[in-house]
Amino acid sequence: MLCADQNFDIAQVIRFFRSKPGELIIHYELEESEKSSSRGIVEVCPDTNRITRFSEKPQSGLTASRLASVVFYCIQRDTLSFLSDFLNLQPQATDRSFGRFWEWLINEKQLDVFGMKLPTGFQLIGQVGLSDYTKWLTHYSSKQQDNGAKPITCRSYARVGLMGNPSDGFNGKTIAMTISNFWAEVTLVESQTLVLVPHPLNDPTEFGSLQDLFCISRKEGYLGGLRLLQATCKKFYQFCSKQGGNEFSKAHTMPQISSEDISFCPLILHLSTIPWLLMFIIRLLFVLRCSIALTKQNFTLKYDTNIPRQVGLAGSSAIVSATLKCLMEFYNITDNDLPKPVRANFILNVETDELFITAGLQDRVVQVYEGLVCMDFSKKLMEEQGYGNYVSMDMSNLPLFWLAYLSDPSDSGRIHSNIRQRWLSGEPQVVEAMNTFAELTDQARSALQDRDWSRLAQLMDQNFELRRSVYTDDCLGPGNLKMVLLGKQFGSAVKLPGSGGAVVGLCLDQDRLVRLCYVEVVTFSQQETADVFCDVTKTFYCTTSLVYDLNKRIQLPFV
Repeated sequence: MLCADQNFDIAQVIRFFRSKPGELIIHYELEESEKSSSRGIVEVCPDTNRITRFSEKPQSGLTASRLASVVFYCIQRDTLSFLSDFLNLQPQATDRSFGRFWEWLINEKQLDVFGMKLPTGFQLIGQVGLSDYTKWLTHYSSKQQDNGAKPITCRSYARVGLMGNPSDGFNGKTIAMTISNFWAEVTLVESQTLVLVPHPLNDPTEFGSLQDLFCISRKEGYLGGLRLLQATCKKFYQFCSKQGGNEFSKAHTMPQISSEDISFCPLILHLSTIPWLLMFIIRLLFVLRCSIALTKQNFTLKYDTNIPRQVGLAGSSAIVSATLKCLMEFYNITDNDLPKPVRANFILNVETDELFITAGLQDRVVQVYEGLVCMDFSKKLMEEQGYGNYVSMDMSNLPLFWLAYLSDPSDSGRIHSNIRQRWLSGEPQVVEAMNTFAELTDQARSALQDRDWSRLAQLMDQNFELRRSVYTDDCLGPGNLKMVLLGKQFGSAVKLPGSGGAVVGLCLDQDRLVRLCYVEVVTFSQQETADVFCDVTKTFYCTTSLVYDLNKRIQLPFV
Protein backbone atom coordinates (compact mmCIF):
# COMPACT_ATOMS: atom_id res chain seq x y z
CA MET A 1 0.00 0.00 0.00
CA LEU A 2 1.48 3.35 -1.09
CA CYS A 3 -0.05 6.44 0.45
CA ALA A 4 -0.61 9.93 -1.00
CA ASP A 5 0.01 8.58 -4.50
CA GLN A 6 -2.37 11.18 -5.92
CA ASN A 7 0.37 13.78 -5.39
CA PHE A 8 3.02 12.07 -7.50
CA ASP A 9 4.05 13.37 -10.87
CA ILE A 10 3.95 9.85 -12.27
CA ALA A 11 5.20 10.80 -15.71
CA GLN A 12 8.90 10.59 -14.98
CA VAL A 13 9.67 7.17 -13.51
CA ILE A 14 9.90 5.53 -16.93
CA ARG A 15 12.02 8.40 -18.23
CA PHE A 16 14.30 8.00 -15.24
CA PHE A 17 14.46 4.25 -15.79
CA ARG A 18 15.25 4.62 -19.48
CA SER A 19 17.91 7.24 -18.79
CA LYS A 20 19.90 4.76 -16.70
CA PRO A 21 22.03 1.87 -18.01
CA GLY A 22 20.54 -0.58 -15.58
CA GLU A 23 17.60 -1.60 -13.43
CA LEU A 24 15.54 0.50 -11.03
CA ILE A 25 14.49 -0.14 -7.44
CA ILE A 26 12.22 2.29 -5.63
CA HIS A 27 13.03 2.64 -1.95
CA TYR A 28 11.88 4.60 1.09
CA GLU A 29 13.26 5.53 4.50
CA LEU A 30 12.14 3.26 7.31
CA GLU A 31 10.07 4.75 10.11
CA GLU A 32 11.54 4.60 13.60
CA SER A 33 9.19 1.76 14.56
CA GLU A 34 10.15 -0.38 11.55
CA LYS A 35 12.95 -2.93 11.80
CA SER A 36 15.40 -3.36 8.96
CA SER A 37 15.18 -7.12 9.44
CA SER A 38 11.64 -7.00 8.01
CA ARG A 39 12.57 -5.44 4.67
CA GLY A 40 15.02 -5.65 1.81
CA ILE A 41 17.61 -2.96 2.61
CA VAL A 42 19.54 -1.06 -0.05
CA GLU A 43 22.77 0.89 0.22
CA VAL A 44 22.83 3.72 -2.32
CA CYS A 45 25.78 5.74 -3.61
CA PRO A 46 24.84 9.41 -2.99
CA ASP A 47 26.71 10.60 -6.08
CA THR A 48 25.46 8.17 -8.74
CA ASN A 49 22.34 6.72 -7.05
CA ARG A 50 23.69 3.28 -7.89
CA ILE A 51 22.70 0.59 -5.38
CA THR A 52 25.97 -0.80 -4.08
CA ARG A 53 24.49 -3.56 -1.92
CA PHE A 54 21.14 -5.25 -1.32
CA SER A 55 20.47 -7.12 1.93
CA GLU A 56 17.31 -9.18 2.20
CA LYS A 57 15.94 -8.87 5.74
CA PRO A 58 19.41 -8.42 7.29
CA GLN A 59 20.18 -9.22 10.88
CA SER A 60 20.84 -6.31 13.23
CA GLY A 61 24.24 -4.71 12.74
CA LEU A 62 24.90 -5.98 9.20
CA THR A 63 24.08 -2.64 7.58
CA ALA A 64 23.62 0.93 8.80
CA SER A 65 21.28 1.81 5.94
CA ARG A 66 17.64 2.62 6.70
CA LEU A 67 16.58 2.62 3.05
CA ALA A 68 14.16 -0.19 2.29
CA SER A 69 12.93 -1.56 -1.01
CA VAL A 70 9.31 -0.77 -1.82
CA VAL A 71 9.01 -4.12 -3.67
CA PHE A 72 8.59 -2.23 -6.91
CA TYR A 73 11.12 -2.84 -9.66
CA CYS A 74 11.81 -1.87 -13.27
CA ILE A 75 13.84 -4.44 -15.22
CA GLN A 76 15.56 -4.14 -18.60
CA ARG A 77 14.62 -6.69 -21.28
CA ASP A 78 18.15 -8.09 -21.45
CA THR A 79 18.09 -8.75 -17.71
CA LEU A 80 15.07 -11.07 -17.86
CA SER A 81 17.30 -14.05 -18.68
CA PHE A 82 18.91 -13.72 -15.23
CA LEU A 83 15.58 -14.71 -13.69
CA SER A 84 15.89 -18.22 -15.15
CA ASP A 85 19.52 -18.46 -14.05
CA PHE A 86 18.56 -17.44 -10.52
CA LEU A 87 15.66 -19.91 -10.31
CA ASN A 88 17.92 -22.77 -11.42
CA LEU A 89 20.29 -21.91 -8.58
CA GLN A 90 17.51 -21.96 -5.98
CA PRO A 91 15.88 -25.38 -5.68
CA GLN A 92 14.05 -24.37 -2.51
CA ALA A 93 10.81 -22.48 -3.12
CA THR A 94 11.38 -20.36 0.01
CA ASP A 95 14.50 -18.85 -1.56
CA ARG A 96 12.76 -17.92 -4.80
CA SER A 97 11.84 -14.36 -3.88
CA PHE A 98 12.47 -11.02 -5.51
CA GLY A 99 14.54 -9.98 -2.50
CA ARG A 100 16.90 -12.92 -2.90
CA PHE A 101 16.99 -12.28 -6.65
CA TRP A 102 18.15 -8.67 -6.19
CA GLU A 103 20.60 -9.72 -3.51
CA TRP A 104 22.16 -12.17 -6.00
CA LEU A 105 21.97 -9.80 -8.94
CA ILE A 106 23.55 -6.82 -7.15
CA ASN A 107 25.98 -8.43 -4.71
CA GLU A 108 27.20 -11.39 -6.80
CA LYS A 109 26.55 -10.54 -10.45
CA GLN A 110 27.27 -6.84 -9.76
CA LEU A 111 24.78 -5.57 -12.31
CA ASP A 112 24.04 -1.85 -12.40
CA VAL A 113 20.90 -1.19 -10.40
CA PHE A 114 19.81 2.33 -9.48
CA GLY A 115 17.59 3.62 -6.70
CA MET A 116 14.92 6.29 -6.47
CA LYS A 117 13.62 7.47 -3.13
CA LEU A 118 9.90 7.46 -2.41
CA PRO A 119 9.07 10.06 0.29
CA THR A 120 5.74 8.61 1.43
CA GLY A 121 4.13 5.96 3.61
CA PHE A 122 4.48 2.33 2.54
CA GLN A 123 3.16 -1.02 3.73
CA LEU A 124 3.47 -4.44 2.11
CA ILE A 125 0.38 -5.82 0.43
CA GLY A 126 -0.66 -8.80 2.48
CA GLN A 127 0.45 -7.16 5.71
CA VAL A 128 -2.08 -4.34 5.58
CA GLY A 129 -5.51 -4.57 7.04
CA LEU A 130 -8.50 -2.26 6.92
CA SER A 131 -7.28 -0.47 10.06
CA ASP A 132 -3.94 0.38 8.41
CA TYR A 133 -5.63 1.67 5.29
CA THR A 134 -8.05 3.75 7.36
CA LYS A 135 -5.19 5.15 9.42
CA TRP A 136 -3.23 6.34 6.38
CA LEU A 137 -6.33 7.64 4.63
CA THR A 138 -7.28 9.64 7.71
CA HIS A 139 -3.72 10.95 8.10
CA TYR A 140 -3.44 12.27 4.55
CA SER A 141 -7.02 13.54 4.46
CA SER A 142 -6.49 15.57 7.63
CA LYS A 143 -3.11 16.73 6.32
CA GLN A 144 -4.74 18.02 3.15
CA GLN A 145 -7.46 19.81 5.13
CA ASP A 146 -4.94 21.39 7.50
CA ASN A 147 -2.55 22.60 4.81
CA GLY A 148 -4.22 26.00 4.56
CA ALA A 149 -4.09 26.47 8.34
CA LYS A 150 -0.51 25.28 8.80
CA PRO A 151 1.88 27.11 6.48
CA ILE A 152 5.58 26.32 6.58
CA THR A 153 7.66 29.27 7.78
CA CYS A 154 11.46 29.21 7.94
CA ARG A 155 14.07 31.80 8.81
CA SER A 156 17.71 32.30 7.99
CA TYR A 157 19.85 34.91 9.68
CA ALA A 158 22.29 37.61 8.71
CA ARG A 159 25.97 36.78 8.81
CA VAL A 160 28.88 38.58 10.44
CA GLY A 161 32.38 37.63 9.33
CA LEU A 162 34.69 37.77 12.34
CA MET A 163 37.93 36.64 10.75
CA GLY A 164 39.50 35.66 7.45
CA ASN A 165 36.99 37.17 5.05
CA PRO A 166 37.11 37.67 2.13
CA SER A 167 39.43 34.67 1.67
CA ASP A 168 36.54 32.18 1.45
CA GLY A 169 36.44 32.71 -2.29
CA PHE A 170 40.21 32.18 -2.57
CA ASN A 171 40.78 28.81 -0.83
CA GLY A 172 41.27 30.51 2.51
CA LYS A 173 39.82 30.12 6.00
CA THR A 174 37.20 32.17 7.82
CA ILE A 175 35.24 32.38 11.05
CA ALA A 176 31.73 33.80 10.94
CA MET A 177 28.54 33.79 12.98
CA THR A 178 24.85 34.32 12.41
CA ILE A 179 22.99 37.00 14.35
CA SER A 180 19.29 36.87 15.12
CA ASN A 181 18.86 40.66 14.99
CA PHE A 182 18.43 40.47 11.24
CA TRP A 183 16.68 37.69 9.35
CA ALA A 184 14.97 36.64 6.17
CA GLU A 185 11.69 34.75 6.55
CA VAL A 186 9.96 32.66 3.87
CA THR A 187 6.47 31.20 4.13
CA LEU A 188 5.20 28.34 1.97
CA VAL A 189 1.53 27.34 1.71
CA GLU A 190 0.19 24.57 -0.49
CA SER A 191 -1.98 25.90 -3.32
CA GLN A 192 -3.58 24.85 -6.60
CA THR A 193 -0.96 26.62 -8.72
CA LEU A 194 2.61 27.67 -8.01
CA VAL A 195 2.61 31.35 -6.99
CA LEU A 196 5.51 33.64 -6.03
CA VAL A 197 4.23 36.68 -4.14
CA PRO A 198 6.15 39.95 -4.67
CA HIS A 199 7.31 41.80 -1.57
CA PRO A 200 5.52 45.17 -1.33
CA LEU A 201 8.76 47.07 -0.62
CA ASN A 202 11.50 45.04 -2.28
CA ASP A 203 9.53 44.07 -5.42
CA PRO A 204 7.27 47.07 -6.01
CA THR A 205 5.20 47.33 -9.16
CA GLU A 206 3.15 50.37 -8.12
CA PHE A 207 4.43 53.74 -6.87
CA GLY A 208 2.83 56.84 -5.43
CA SER A 209 4.71 59.10 -7.80
CA LEU A 210 7.72 59.30 -10.04
CA GLN A 211 9.66 60.69 -7.10
CA ASP A 212 8.71 57.64 -5.03
CA LEU A 213 9.96 55.39 -7.82
CA PHE A 214 13.23 57.33 -7.91
CA CYS A 215 13.80 57.17 -4.14
CA ILE A 216 12.89 53.49 -3.78
CA SER A 217 14.95 52.47 -6.80
CA ARG A 218 17.92 54.50 -5.57
CA LYS A 219 17.91 52.86 -2.15
CA GLU A 220 16.58 49.37 -2.86
CA GLY A 221 17.91 48.87 -6.38
CA TYR A 222 16.12 47.11 -9.21
CA LEU A 223 16.56 43.50 -8.15
CA GLY A 224 14.38 42.40 -5.25
CA GLY A 225 13.89 39.04 -3.58
CA LEU A 226 11.39 37.60 -6.05
CA ARG A 227 14.17 36.51 -8.39
CA LEU A 228 15.80 34.69 -5.45
CA LEU A 229 12.65 32.68 -4.78
CA GLN A 230 12.27 31.78 -8.43
CA ALA A 231 15.92 30.85 -8.90
CA THR A 232 15.86 28.68 -5.77
CA CYS A 233 12.77 26.79 -6.93
CA LYS A 234 14.27 26.28 -10.38
CA LYS A 235 17.57 25.04 -8.94
CA PHE A 236 15.78 22.79 -6.44
CA TYR A 237 13.91 20.99 -9.20
CA GLN A 238 17.08 20.87 -11.27
CA PHE A 239 19.02 19.39 -8.35
CA CYS A 240 16.50 16.62 -7.82
CA SER A 241 16.43 15.86 -11.54
CA LYS A 242 20.20 15.92 -11.80
CA GLN A 243 20.42 13.35 -9.04
CA GLY A 244 18.75 10.91 -11.38
CA GLY A 245 20.27 11.81 -14.76
CA ASN A 246 22.54 14.17 -16.57
CA GLU A 247 19.80 15.62 -18.73
CA PHE A 248 16.84 17.57 -17.38
CA SER A 249 13.40 16.76 -18.65
CA LYS A 250 11.44 19.61 -20.23
CA ALA A 251 8.20 17.67 -20.38
CA HIS A 252 5.60 18.47 -17.75
CA THR A 253 2.62 16.62 -19.21
CA MET A 254 1.63 12.98 -18.82
CA PRO A 255 2.84 11.00 -21.85
CA GLN A 256 0.70 8.49 -23.67
CA ILE A 257 1.12 4.98 -22.24
CA SER A 258 1.88 2.45 -24.95
CA SER A 259 2.11 -1.33 -24.89
CA GLU A 260 5.90 -0.93 -24.95
CA ASP A 261 5.73 1.07 -21.75
CA ILE A 262 3.80 -1.73 -20.09
CA SER A 263 5.83 -4.63 -21.40
CA PHE A 264 9.22 -3.49 -20.23
CA CYS A 265 8.61 -4.74 -16.71
CA PRO A 266 7.71 -8.37 -15.93
CA LEU A 267 6.08 -7.28 -12.69
CA ILE A 268 3.51 -5.32 -14.68
CA LEU A 269 2.94 -8.28 -17.01
CA HIS A 270 2.42 -10.51 -14.01
CA LEU A 271 -0.13 -8.14 -12.52
CA SER A 272 -1.93 -7.42 -15.79
CA THR A 273 -4.71 -9.75 -14.75
CA ILE A 274 -5.67 -7.30 -11.98
CA PRO A 275 -6.87 -4.18 -13.86
CA TRP A 276 -7.09 -1.75 -10.94
CA LEU A 277 -3.69 -2.71 -9.56
CA LEU A 278 -2.20 -2.60 -13.05
CA MET A 279 -3.42 0.97 -13.57
CA PHE A 280 -2.17 1.94 -10.12
CA ILE A 281 1.34 0.65 -10.88
CA ILE A 282 1.39 2.19 -14.35
CA ARG A 283 0.56 5.48 -12.69
CA LEU A 284 3.28 4.97 -10.12
CA LEU A 285 5.81 4.31 -12.86
CA PHE A 286 5.51 7.87 -14.09
CA VAL A 287 7.15 9.51 -11.08
CA LEU A 288 10.01 12.02 -11.09
CA ARG A 289 13.00 11.01 -13.16
CA CYS A 290 15.08 12.11 -10.22
CA SER A 291 16.21 9.80 -7.44
CA ILE A 292 14.17 11.88 -4.99
CA ALA A 293 10.54 11.34 -5.93
CA LEU A 294 9.06 14.77 -5.35
CA THR A 295 5.32 14.79 -4.86
CA LYS A 296 3.14 16.58 -7.35
CA GLN A 297 2.11 19.53 -5.20
CA ASN A 298 2.02 23.24 -5.87
CA PHE A 299 2.56 26.03 -3.40
CA THR A 300 2.59 29.76 -2.79
CA LEU A 301 5.82 31.40 -1.62
CA LYS A 302 6.21 34.79 0.01
CA TYR A 303 9.08 36.35 1.90
CA ASP A 304 9.97 39.13 4.30
CA THR A 305 13.32 40.40 5.51
CA ASN A 306 14.74 43.05 7.81
CA ILE A 307 18.36 42.54 6.78
CA PRO A 308 19.74 45.88 5.58
CA ARG A 309 20.34 45.71 1.86
CA GLN A 310 23.68 46.11 0.10
CA VAL A 311 25.75 46.30 3.29
CA GLY A 312 27.40 42.87 3.09
CA LEU A 313 25.34 41.02 5.72
CA ALA A 314 24.35 38.15 3.39
CA GLY A 315 20.76 39.26 2.85
CA SER A 316 20.38 37.58 -0.54
CA SER A 317 21.70 34.20 0.57
CA ALA A 318 19.48 34.37 3.67
CA ILE A 319 16.40 34.51 1.42
CA VAL A 320 17.69 31.60 -0.66
CA SER A 321 18.54 29.60 2.45
CA ALA A 322 15.12 30.16 4.03
CA THR A 323 13.40 29.23 0.75
CA LEU A 324 15.37 26.00 0.53
CA LYS A 325 14.39 25.13 4.11
CA CYS A 326 10.72 25.52 3.19
CA LEU A 327 11.06 23.41 0.05
CA MET A 328 12.88 20.64 1.93
CA GLU A 329 10.20 20.52 4.61
CA PHE A 330 7.37 20.67 2.08
CA TYR A 331 8.77 17.82 0.00
CA ASN A 332 10.03 15.83 2.99
CA ILE A 333 13.67 16.12 1.93
CA THR A 334 15.97 15.13 4.79
CA ASP A 335 19.55 15.98 5.74
CA ASN A 336 20.55 12.62 4.27
CA ASP A 337 19.06 13.64 0.92
CA LEU A 338 20.67 17.07 0.97
CA PRO A 339 23.52 17.17 3.53
CA LYS A 340 24.54 20.50 5.02
CA PRO A 341 27.81 20.90 3.06
CA VAL A 342 25.99 20.16 -0.20
CA ARG A 343 23.19 22.53 0.84
CA ALA A 344 25.68 25.38 1.17
CA ASN A 345 27.00 24.62 -2.31
CA PHE A 346 23.42 24.59 -3.60
CA ILE A 347 22.71 28.06 -2.19
CA LEU A 348 25.92 29.43 -3.67
CA ASN A 349 25.08 27.95 -7.07
CA VAL A 350 21.67 29.62 -7.02
CA GLU A 351 23.35 32.98 -6.68
CA THR A 352 26.40 32.50 -8.88
CA ASP A 353 25.05 30.25 -11.65
CA GLU A 354 21.49 31.52 -11.88
CA LEU A 355 21.79 35.19 -10.86
CA PHE A 356 25.48 35.91 -11.51
CA ILE A 357 26.03 37.33 -8.01
CA THR A 358 29.66 37.57 -6.91
CA ALA A 359 29.91 35.46 -3.77
CA GLY A 360 31.87 32.89 -1.77
CA LEU A 361 30.86 29.91 0.35
CA GLN A 362 31.28 31.48 3.80
CA ASP A 363 27.83 33.09 4.05
CA ARG A 364 25.98 30.01 2.84
CA VAL A 365 27.86 27.67 5.16
CA VAL A 366 27.26 29.68 8.32
CA GLN A 367 23.58 30.23 7.42
CA VAL A 368 23.11 26.48 6.97
CA TYR A 369 24.96 25.46 10.14
CA GLU A 370 24.03 28.58 12.17
CA GLY A 371 25.91 29.81 15.21
CA LEU A 372 29.68 30.37 15.20
CA VAL A 373 31.46 28.36 12.50
CA CYS A 374 35.11 27.97 11.52
CA MET A 375 35.53 27.17 7.82
CA ASP A 376 38.48 25.82 5.86
CA PHE A 377 38.19 26.18 2.07
CA SER A 378 41.63 24.86 1.15
CA LYS A 379 42.13 23.83 -2.45
CA LYS A 380 42.85 20.22 -1.52
CA LEU A 381 39.61 19.86 0.45
CA MET A 382 37.52 21.55 -2.22
CA GLU A 383 38.95 19.37 -4.98
CA GLU A 384 38.75 16.10 -3.05
CA GLN A 385 35.29 16.35 -1.51
CA GLY A 386 33.65 19.32 -3.23
CA TYR A 387 33.34 21.36 -0.04
CA GLY A 388 35.45 22.54 2.86
CA ASN A 389 35.86 21.53 6.48
CA TYR A 390 33.23 23.21 8.68
CA VAL A 391 33.40 23.16 12.48
CA SER A 392 30.80 24.66 14.83
CA MET A 393 32.35 26.49 17.78
CA ASP A 394 31.24 27.27 21.32
CA MET A 395 29.35 30.57 21.49
CA SER A 396 28.90 30.79 25.24
CA ASN A 397 30.45 33.76 27.02
CA LEU A 398 31.47 35.60 23.87
CA PRO A 399 32.69 39.17 24.35
CA LEU A 400 30.65 42.23 23.36
CA PHE A 401 30.61 42.78 19.60
CA TRP A 402 28.93 45.74 17.96
CA LEU A 403 27.66 46.17 14.44
CA ALA A 404 27.07 49.32 12.40
CA TYR A 405 25.98 49.80 8.80
CA LEU A 406 25.48 52.59 6.29
CA SER A 407 21.90 53.67 5.78
CA ASP A 408 22.41 54.52 2.10
CA PRO A 409 25.27 52.40 0.74
CA SER A 410 26.47 51.86 -2.79
CA ASP A 411 26.40 48.37 -4.26
CA SER A 412 28.62 46.39 -1.88
CA GLY A 413 29.40 43.87 -4.61
CA ARG A 414 31.76 46.36 -6.23
CA ILE A 415 34.15 46.15 -3.29
CA HIS A 416 35.54 42.88 -4.64
CA SER A 417 37.23 44.98 -7.35
CA ASN A 418 39.65 43.04 -9.55
CA ILE A 419 41.05 40.87 -6.77
CA ARG A 420 39.86 37.60 -8.30
CA GLN A 421 41.58 38.30 -11.59
CA ARG A 422 44.77 39.20 -9.75
CA TRP A 423 44.54 36.05 -7.63
CA LEU A 424 43.90 33.79 -10.62
CA SER A 425 46.88 35.30 -12.41
CA GLY A 426 49.04 34.43 -9.39
CA GLU A 427 49.94 37.97 -8.31
CA PRO A 428 52.23 37.44 -5.28
CA GLN A 429 50.69 40.21 -3.13
CA VAL A 430 47.18 38.80 -3.46
CA VAL A 431 48.19 35.14 -3.08
CA GLU A 432 50.25 35.94 0.02
CA ALA A 433 47.40 38.00 1.48
CA MET A 434 44.93 35.12 1.15
CA ASN A 435 47.39 32.78 2.83
CA THR A 436 47.80 35.32 5.64
CA PHE A 437 44.02 35.56 6.07
CA ALA A 438 44.01 31.81 6.66
CA GLU A 439 46.80 32.12 9.23
CA LEU A 440 44.91 34.88 11.06
CA THR A 441 41.85 32.63 11.14
CA ASP A 442 43.83 29.80 12.78
CA GLN A 443 45.07 32.24 15.41
CA ALA A 444 41.58 33.66 15.96
CA ARG A 445 40.20 30.15 16.46
CA SER A 446 42.76 29.57 19.20
CA ALA A 447 41.94 32.95 20.75
CA LEU A 448 38.23 32.10 20.81
CA GLN A 449 38.89 28.71 22.36
CA ASP A 450 41.21 30.26 24.97
CA ARG A 451 38.83 33.23 25.50
CA ASP A 452 41.74 35.57 24.81
CA TRP A 453 39.66 38.56 23.76
CA SER A 454 42.58 41.00 23.64
CA ARG A 455 44.33 38.76 21.13
CA LEU A 456 41.11 38.40 19.14
CA ALA A 457 40.79 42.19 18.96
CA GLN A 458 44.36 42.50 17.67
CA LEU A 459 43.66 39.89 14.99
CA MET A 460 40.51 41.72 13.88
CA ASP A 461 42.55 44.90 13.37
CA GLN A 462 45.19 42.95 11.44
CA ASN A 463 42.47 41.42 9.27
CA PHE A 464 41.20 44.88 8.31
CA GLU A 465 44.64 46.35 7.64
CA LEU A 466 45.57 43.40 5.45
CA ARG A 467 42.36 43.78 3.50
CA ARG A 468 42.93 47.52 3.18
CA SER A 469 46.44 47.00 1.78
CA VAL A 470 45.18 44.62 -0.90
CA TYR A 471 41.88 46.26 -1.85
CA THR A 472 43.03 49.92 -1.37
CA ASP A 473 41.03 52.81 0.13
CA ASP A 474 39.41 53.69 -3.17
CA CYS A 475 37.81 50.27 -3.29
CA LEU A 476 36.77 50.23 0.38
CA GLY A 477 35.09 53.61 0.06
CA PRO A 478 34.83 56.62 2.38
CA GLY A 479 31.77 55.39 4.28
CA ASN A 480 33.44 52.18 5.42
CA LEU A 481 36.65 53.97 6.31
CA LYS A 482 34.81 56.58 8.41
CA MET A 483 33.07 53.90 10.45
CA VAL A 484 36.36 52.07 11.01
CA LEU A 485 38.15 55.29 12.01
CA LEU A 486 35.45 56.24 14.49
CA GLY A 487 35.57 52.84 16.16
CA LYS A 488 39.35 52.93 16.48
CA GLN A 489 39.23 56.40 18.07
CA PHE A 490 37.38 54.83 20.98
CA GLY A 491 39.67 51.85 21.40
CA SER A 492 37.59 49.35 19.49
CA ALA A 493 38.88 46.72 17.10
CA VAL A 494 37.02 47.13 13.81
CA LYS A 495 36.77 45.18 10.56
CA LEU A 496 34.37 44.62 7.69
CA PRO A 497 31.99 41.70 8.36
CA GLY A 498 31.23 41.25 4.66
CA SER A 499 31.74 42.80 1.27
CA GLY A 500 31.25 46.38 2.49
CA GLY A 501 28.68 48.78 3.86
CA ALA A 502 28.92 47.58 7.47
CA VAL A 503 31.56 47.16 10.18
CA VAL A 504 31.79 44.86 13.18
CA GLY A 505 33.73 45.87 16.26
CA LEU A 506 35.04 44.44 19.51
CA CYS A 507 35.38 46.98 22.33
CA LEU A 508 36.64 45.54 25.62
CA ASP A 509 35.99 48.81 27.51
CA GLN A 510 32.22 49.08 27.99
CA ASP A 511 32.33 52.73 29.06
CA ARG A 512 34.12 53.71 25.88
CA LEU A 513 31.63 51.67 23.85
CA VAL A 514 28.72 53.69 25.27
CA ARG A 515 30.65 56.94 24.63
CA LEU A 516 31.34 55.79 21.07
CA CYS A 517 27.62 55.46 20.41
CA TYR A 518 26.81 58.81 22.01
CA VAL A 519 29.52 60.68 20.12
CA GLU A 520 28.41 59.08 16.88
CA VAL A 521 24.86 60.38 17.37
CA VAL A 522 25.93 63.90 18.28
CA THR A 523 28.80 64.34 15.85
CA PHE A 524 27.41 62.82 12.70
CA SER A 525 23.97 64.32 13.09
CA GLN A 526 25.58 67.74 12.43
CA GLN A 527 27.58 66.74 9.38
CA GLU A 528 26.72 66.71 5.71
CA THR A 529 27.09 62.94 5.74
CA ALA A 530 24.36 62.54 8.34
CA ASP A 531 22.35 60.39 5.97
CA VAL A 532 25.18 57.86 5.98
CA PHE A 533 25.13 57.37 9.73
CA CYS A 534 21.58 58.27 10.66
CA ASP A 535 20.62 54.70 11.54
CA VAL A 536 23.91 53.57 13.00
CA THR A 537 22.89 53.66 16.69
CA LYS A 538 20.06 51.26 16.04
CA THR A 539 22.43 48.52 15.06
CA PHE A 540 24.77 48.33 18.05
CA TYR A 541 24.04 45.10 19.86
CA CYS A 542 25.62 43.08 22.61
CA THR A 543 26.32 39.42 21.84
CA THR A 544 26.74 38.32 25.45
CA SER A 545 23.56 36.25 25.29
CA LEU A 546 24.08 35.05 21.74
CA VAL A 547 23.87 31.28 22.02
CA TYR A 548 23.31 28.42 19.62
CA ASP A 549 19.57 28.95 19.28
CA LEU A 550 20.23 32.61 18.45
CA ASN A 551 17.01 33.63 20.19
CA LYS A 552 18.35 35.62 23.12
CA ARG A 553 19.74 39.06 22.43
CA ILE A 554 20.52 42.14 24.55
CA GLN A 555 20.26 45.61 23.02
CA LEU A 556 22.57 48.19 24.53
CA PRO A 557 20.68 50.94 26.45
CA PHE A 558 21.42 53.97 24.30
CA VAL A 559 18.85 53.88 21.49
